[in-house]
This record gives sequence, C-alpha cells and structure tokens, in this order.
Amino acid sequence: MGLFDDIGSFFTKTAKKAVKGIKRIGKKVVKGVKKGASVLKSEVEGLANPEAWKQGVMKAGKWLQAPQKAIEKWDPLRKKMGDFGGFSPISLATGILTAPISGAGYFTQMSVDKKLQKKLKSGDADTIMDTAFSGLSLLPLGAVGSGAKAVGKGGRALSKGIRGVMKGASKIK
Repeated sequence: MGLFDDIGSFFTKTAKKAVKGIKRIGKKVVKGVKKGASVLKSEVEGLANPEAWKQGVMKAGKWLQAPQKAIEKWDPLRKKMGDFGGFSPISLATGILTAPISGAGYFTQMSVDKKLQKKLKSGDADTIMDTAFSGLSLLPLGAVGSGAKAVGKGGRALSKGIRGVMKGASKIK
C-alpha cells in the first residue's frame, strides 16, 4: 500500500475538490444569470414608463452642461474677480469652446424640466437670458457674421433714407 495508494488518494481528493469547485461556480453563475435576467426584465419594463424617459433626458441635459459648470467651479481667478468672474480667461475660453455643447444640454434639459419652463413663462430675467444665449451658441459663426453684415448694410441704408427724408423736409419750408 504505499506509493500508488497515496497517488490514487491524491487524485481522488483533487478530483472531489475540483467537482465541488465546479458545482459552487455553477451555482454562482446560475444565481448571477437569474439576477441579471430579473434586472434586465425590470429595466425593459422601465422603458415603458414615461417618467423614466423624462429623468433620462433631464440627466443627459445636465451632463452636457457639466464640463462648463465644473470648470467655472474650479477656476481660481473667477472667484477672485467677484461679479466679473465670467470674464476670467479660463472660464471665458472654456465657455466659448463648450458653448454649443452646453447650449444643447440646456435645451435638452428645458424640454422636460417643468420648473425651468414655468420660470421662462413667468418672465424670469435670468432664465430668459440663459435661453437666449443658449440659442445663440447653437448658431454657426458664419451665420452670425452674415447676420451682423446684413444688419450693418440695413443700418446704412436706413441712415441714407433718413438723411434723404430730412433733406426733402428742409426744402419744404
């Protein structure tokens, strides 16, 4: 009974441990799959809930605005500048760069946020300004330049017209 019995018992014990381990892992896998299926089922059921969609859209809007808000919060010069903190070079540069993203996020949030919509309807000055500037941030820069050029040409034409009317009125005397 010596060496071969010891080798045989070693393999038997090892095989029993391996079987136990496989069974244990199998039970955990089955348990995990069942739990995952129940979570997936609840998530799929949640997709039919309009409130869940509303919350998701609102979160997406806030996440799009988050980079600019975080930079404004961390900007040390902004805090030192007080009321003129918006003109801090860091905040101003990142505000210009993230304006289209933040503007889209603001409108996304506003599309589902009833409080923000009520503030806009009631005529809150800050909300009106935020909404107006968010809309401007979504315009391409070429359109803004073309619009300014058109306003300039219109202003010149108007001033010429006014001068002509004034000359004509002075001759009537």
